[in-house]
Amino acid sequence: MTASKEAAQQLAKWFEVVRQKLDGTLFAVAPQGPHRETAIYELLSHHARLLRGAPVDQEGGLYNSLVLELAAACRVLGVTLGPDRWGAAVANVRDVKTPISESADDLGALGLTIGTRAQVFKQLFDQALADAGVAGVPTILNEESRHLALGVSVNWGMRLLLAHALECHPHVAPGARHEMDLAWIAGQVQSAG
Repeated sequence: MTASKEAAQQLAKWFEVVRQKLDGTLFAVAPQGPHRETAIYELLSHHARLLRGAPVDQEGGLYNSLVLELAAACRVLGVTLGPDRWGAAVANVRDVKTPISESADDLGALGLTIGTRAQVFKQLFDQALADAGVAGVPTILNEESRHLALGVSVNWGMRLLLAHALECHPHVAPGARHEMDLAWIAGQVQSAG
C-alpha cells in the first residue's frame, strides 16, 4: 500500500470514529426521528455560522467547529467519507501548494493577494455554506441546489481541514491527551508525500 493510500485510509478511519462518537453523544440529544434530524441540522447551521465568520488562524481555532460541521453535513446528506474521498482531498491540498506559493509574488507585484492554501479553501468553503443556506445568509438556490451546495461544502471543508492542519502550530497544554488532532492530521497529509 502506498503512503498516500495509507494516509487516506487512516483519515477515513479517524472520521468514522468521530462520526460514531457524535452519533452516540451530541447527535443523540433528541430521540430518533424528525426531532433528531432537526437537532443535527441546527448543529450544522450553528457551526456553519461560526465558521463563516471565523478567520483562518495558526492555533487551530477552526478545528472543533469544522469537524462538527463536516460530521453534521455528512449525517444530513447521508454520506460517508471513505478513503477515496480523503485521498482526493489530500492530493488536492498537496498539489495546490506550488501554484499558490508561486503565484503569491506575481500577484503581490500587482497589488493582489490570495492568501494561503487554507485561506483559499476557506473562501470556497464559506461560499458553499452560504449557497447551502446553512450559514445564516440568504440564498436564492432551490432545495435541490442547496443540497448539492452542502455536498460541495463537505468537499471544500475536507480540504480546508487538511490545509489548516498543515498551517497550524497549535498550543498543546503539557499533559494534554490529543492522539488524533490537528497535528496528527498534518502528519497524515505529510506522510502522503
